[in-house]
Amino acid sequence: MRFALPVDERAARYAELLRALPVGLSEWAVHPGLDDAQAQALEPGGWRVRAGDHAFLTSARAREIVAEEGIVITDYRAIQDVWGVSAPRSRSS
Repeated sequence: MRFALPVDERAARYAELLRALPVGLSEWAVHPGLDDAQAQALEPGGWRVRAGDHAFLTSARAREIVAEEGIVITDYRAIQDVWGVSAPRSRSS
């Protein structure tokens, strides 16, 4: 079901989904990308979707909804800390 949501409807749908996010631990995985030549070359059919996702996720509207709904955003590292699991170290560290 890759890229099932049309590009021009994604921001509005994401806003709805943020407002309807259930209480408790929820996961919402999005793979945003930039609108640049490298992204266009790597993924000719999907760069517009990823760029649109990035635009929404970094928008003032998304920040406002997150604040209004009291949503706490975290990343996987914070969850690993709670679980007592550390991320693999790179070979250069």
